[in-house]
Amino acid sequence: MTLKNETEAIKNAKTIPTNILYPEEKAALAMRSLYIERGYRRFKLGTFEDYDFYAKYKEFFATGGVLTFNGNDGRLLALKPDVTLSVVKNYSHDDGLLKVYYAENIFRYSRRAGGFREIQQTGVECIGDLSPADISEVIMLAEASLSVALDGCNYSLCLSHMGLLTALFDELAIKGDVAQTALTLLGGKNLHGVEELYKNGTISVEVRDTLAALITTFGPPTSVIPKVMALCHSEASLSAVRELEEICSALDKDGSNGHLSIDFSVISDMNYYNGIVMRGYLDGIPEGVLSGGRYDGLLERMGKRAGAIGFAVRLDLLERTDISSKNNTHAVNNSAGG
Repeated sequence: MTLKNETEAIKNAKTIPTNILYPEEKAALAMRSLYIERGYRRFKLGTFEDYDFYAKYKEFFATGGVLTFNGNDGRLLALKPDVTLSVVKNYSHDDGLLKVYYAENIFRYSRRAGGFREIQQTGVECIGDLSPADISEVIMLAEASLSVALDGCNYSLCLSHMGLLTALFDELAIKGDVAQTALTLLGGKNLHGVEELYKNGTISVEVRDTLAALITTFGPPTSVIPKVMALCHSEASLSAVRELEEICSALDKDGSNGHLSIDFSVISDMNYYNGIVMRGYLDGIPEGVLSGGRYDGLLERMGKRAGAIGFAVRLDLLERTDISSKNNTHAVNNSAGG
């Protein structure tokens, strides 16, 4: 479908009585309109692909398994557990700057459900020679997606920076299993665990204090950035903080964006994510409905030289809240990133 036809479809969809739509359907239409208006084209993929492709990169999405079946020709096929991998697979540097959005169902293993679940997602991917404006645009679209997700629902967008954490870990010589443990402790905001590592001699007092500072420093960018800047002692870490500051400034031009926060419990795999990472919350839903970030490492792993950033919104989670009670809701706790 051409961009012109997609725009026309959105215009026609706006005439549909909204009272007949489910929350996730209304959200999907609103988000799709946002993406098309910013020049993103639809990316459509098949329901399944060769299992070998997903098996090669399955640590990227850490599902605990892939749902497979045998095709008529004997090949082992997999119901897609991820969209980003397929977008990257189809990307060529000759495409220039690739800006796509998608609306797909994926199949992932859930420990909570005790089996595989079908998950409804929508999101965007931007791949190519990324400029600061491209990165800011994707993050702005992430915030806008949360804003239109549910009528009258408050939201929070939490940002972190994997490049900053990588640089700080390098400065402090945090490596191997200790680095992985440190990330886990950050993700869980586990101050007690950090103290235990120090007491058993695994980390130095400087590492302990830095991890503790990262765990306890969260909130509005204007208050967090100066505190984090004080932790940095290399050009790499300072550069990462400056990028974070610039992006936050772009999203909060007049200083009134109460939906935006910095929270270093928002983490992802250092092998793939090298820059801004994000997680979004809607009031009344206990888990993050949006996640994403910059993932140049995945492209490098797949033999492609380009930058990449994107995010996905879990539309299926919108069924878990009563939108009739969303007016006058209380603010989302910005510390929810843990």
